[in-house]
Amino acid sequence: MATPLMAHPTNAPVVPAFSRPEAMFRDPLGMTSWLRSRGVALTMDNTNEYTAAISRPTSGHPNYKQGSSNAGQVNTALHINWEKIIGLKASPPIRSLPAGMARPPTA
Repeated sequence: MATPLMAHPTNAPVVPAFSRPEAMFRDPLGMTSWLRSRGVALTMDNTNEYTAAISRPTSGHPNYKQGSSNAGQVNTALHINWEKIIGLKASPPIRSLPAGMARPPTA
């Protein structure tokens, strides 16, 4: 992701904006914009790889065949911004342990 870091980082959690990947259907019926404005991003990705052996296999290799093959993969991702949906904010990282608690040994 090509998102630059903040010029002055804070201890507060930061929720980055949803990415906008290239798509065949950018915003069908306004559905994508409507969901994203409410903190939901659904992305689907389809990848296909096609290979073919156009020449006869070398003799002596009985497991090799002449022909072609297609391998496909579909990926679906659901991103939810809980802060936008229900106001749930992540707590800042703990900087120090309460009195009486020992730090675990470091390796």
